[in-house]
Amino acid sequence: MDIEKNATAGACVAIARADRKKAIKETGMKCLFIIAATLFIIVVATDAPLTPDQCKRLARRAGLGLGRTGGLAFDGSGDIFIAFSTANRLGNNAGGGPREHTVRTLSHGCMDPLFRATVEATHEAIVNAMCAATDTDGILGRRMYALPLDEVRGIMRRYESL
Repeated sequence: MDIEKNATAGACVAIARADRKKAIKETGMKCLFIIAATLFIIVVATDAPLTPDQCKRLARRAGLGLGRTGGLAFDGSGDIFIAFSTANRLGNNAGGGPREHTVRTLSHGCMDPLFRATVEATHEAIVNAMCAATDTDGILGRRMYALPLDEVRGIMRRYESL
């Protein structure tokens, strides 16, 4: 199996407290989603055989996907990025099972395609989460509104982001 060509990476994003007024900003060069969120939790999953250190490197790339979407990592934002690999499945040694395991890993020099996939998947997951949001009533009568999808679609087409 050619791991480098067959491995995949994906991202799941949870966003807490997005502010519609700051959700869309147009610049002269490109469209940016400016996200004033309290918290992003981004989970990156891959089937590539990675060590824990390589998963940490992959998780850091989720921040680039957030930045590509317009997130600015405001003070107090509390963003969390984690990554895991499903490639190496180890049994337990209960009942006299093996005490040693062989673990496969991708060489560090082959991780660039996974880094790119992580950035792209994170960007897409954030846009999907923002577009899937609905109007919500919160505590103390606060109301958060869904994005106007027709306007978002038009802006993204205009700046070739769609």
